[in-house]
Amino acid sequence: MRHSPLFLELLLLLTVAMPASSRAARGGALIEPGDVVINEFAASNTVILDPAGEAEDWIEMYNNTSEAVSLDGMYLTDTPANPGLWQFPTGTTIEAEGFLIVWADQDLEQEGLHAGFKLSASGEQIWFSDVTLALLDSVTFGPQTTNLTMARVPNGTGPFVQGTPTFNATNGGGGGNVIDPGAVVINEFVADNDTLQDPAGETDDWIELYNTTNQPIDLGGLYMSDDFAEPTKWQIPDGTTIGVDGYLMVWADEDLTQEGLHAAFKLSASGEAIVLSNTDLSIVDSTSFVAQVTNVSMARIPNGTGAFVPDTTPTPGINNEDEILQAMVLSIELVSAGTARMVWPAVTLATDYDIYRGTTAYFDTSGA
Repeated sequence: MRHSPLFLELLLLLTVAMPASSRAARGGALIEPGDVVINEFAASNTVILDPAGEAEDWIEMYNNTSEAVSLDGMYLTDTPANPGLWQFPTGTTIEAEGFLIVWADQDLEQEGLHAGFKLSASGEQIWFSDVTLALLDSVTFGPQTTNLTMARVPNGTGPFVQGTPTFNATNGGGGGNVIDPGAVVINEFVADNDTLQDPAGETDDWIELYNTTNQPIDLGGLYMSDDFAEPTKWQIPDGTTIGVDGYLMVWADEDLTQEGLHAAFKLSASGEAIVLSNTDLSIVDSTSFVAQVTNVSMARIPNGTGAFVPDTTPTPGINNEDEILQAMVLSIELVSAGTARMVWPAVTLATDYDIYRGTTAYFDTSGA
């Protein structure tokens, strides 16, 4: 059947003007990478239950667009060599800025979306492809920690970071928690510790946070890292607060399942950085340091506001100047006629002039 030039021109105009949502609904092949993404996944889950009441691995998809998108005929796999391993059923739609959960459990007959593969807690890949098997999104991951997930932060667009699950909800935690710079500071840290023990009895590196304000502060969802280029290495769990004029200990040991707060990084005794960031990745506080001495902390003097100075007597969980007042030893030695020196062997005296540990001050005794 032959069509008139006018008919063909109208058909072309309708095709060009067709909105993205309509094009997606006609099979999905024309959606762009980043429109729908792998947003979060759990490869070792024992707590979140599927509709059958089973704790299975899961993958959360997220629609970054302002239109509903049909996933009819698209694919998920954990085997890049077989990108068509599991296909989304006909009628699968993900709402605008919405979430969709796929259970990676091979239980294809159960209620909900159940993929034909399971995730490996020892690490592998997840691929998301369109109806032509063109890759739309993917993630490669290493060994996973039970009941922690890998999630994009910021939600839908950011890199994957490990943290507590935000199943079927916005990643980032803390309800978009943002605090003022300096409200909570990195107050003291040890990057080479073999004396102070964590609750598990292990001598790991540690970081002390301090609340400089007169209000309790919610730290849930904020991030800590040892790398300015990767600020989301570890997310502070929801519900974590620091009291007025209070202290909070974080063990930098990668022991995420142990009692207490344990960050997903370790400190390097040869020197690096510590960064505390808001959920929007603005920096609350940070410090960079050089090579460290075993069991010597770097502590802010005056407490909470001063510069970092070496402290041979670490003060975890208390004011950095408390031991100064309790253990200050002052000796006065006559150097020569009319001149003496004061020596603080291991303490700091906070006066109009900050005199730090191990320093010597000379003064005139002649009365002139």
